[in-house]
Amino acid sequence: MKTLFSLNRDGAVTNYLVTKPRTWDFVAPYTLKDQLAFEREMRALFYKEPEGELPTPKLGATSPHGTVWEYNSKNRNPYVDFSVFYFTLKRVEFYAATVLVSDKPRTVRARVWSYAAFDMWNNGERVATEKVPVYHPIRFTDLTLSLREGENDIFFLIQNFGVRDTRNMLRLQLLDNE
Repeated sequence: MKTLFSLNRDGAVTNYLVTKPRTWDFVAPYTLKDQLAFEREMRALFYKEPEGELPTPKLGATSPHGTVWEYNSKNRNPYVDFSVFYFTLKRVEFYAATVLVSDKPRTVRARVWSYAAFDMWNNGERVATEKVPVYHPIRFTDLTLSLREGENDIFFLIQNFGVRDTRNMLRLQLLDNE
């Protein structure tokens, strides 16, 4: 038996399988006296192109990062949110996946909200990439998704630069949500 969830009233997906963030120490190639300029430059440096095949999201299974896939729906909060304060520079990565079910083939306008860099796939095809995270304000990326009839696998790889109060957040909103 499958459980289907609806979008919230703003058209946002509220149910995901996610992995908790994995962090690695980030060693900056240089420093600057201007902390904000330094952070801005480091954000532009750290993105890594995804390699290999996409992992298969499966509840309770271990991801390539060594983290476990978990169900994420915090009171239908439209954001996957792993925000945290980092005392030292970190590279942060996590996965998020969901399935969009369509009653017919269609294209829909979508918006991805995130402070982090991300790559997004629809049915195995990369459809969006943002390579530079932002600190403030949150950014959105508009795109068009081609959905087939039935299940459509949506997959995200999130990469962020962990420094101070880092917002590791993601939201997928369908603007054509009928």
